[in-house]
Amino acid sequence: MNTLSLLIFGLVVLIYGQTILYTSSAKYEKPLSKEAYASWYGYESCVSKECLTASGEVFNENRFSLACSYKFRLGTKFNFYYKGKYATAICNDRGGFEQFNGGRRLFDLSTSLFEHFAPKSKGVIKLRYGN
Repeated sequence: MNTLSLLIFGLVVLIYGQTILYTSSAKYEKPLSKEAYASWYGYESCVSKECLTASGEVFNENRFSLACSYKFRLGTKFNFYYKGKYATAICNDRGGFEQFNGGRRLFDLSTSLFEHFAPKSKGVIKLRYGN
């Protein structure tokens, strides 16, 4: 897979085919004051051959996306921070992970998004978020 990286106004834009992912080391205007736990998921979590998300999109573990708690609408854009790294992603899926970490696990990050912050072997991370 060919990857093209561009530096545009302090943002690193990665282009995988038609998917555009973006991360930034700059701080967001709104403070990311909320905290929650996040786990990761990949193709092994697919329940059908098509691997459709709750929004109807085909799941791609290489895209910055996430499954979010039912507290949030599908399509909600989130800014995340963990140990000096920032990322932005859109919720396009749902999951049954809220029952863990005392109800504070609100997100299931795609493999790519989780690995932006930590290795998959970490399993669960506590991050800051805003939307």
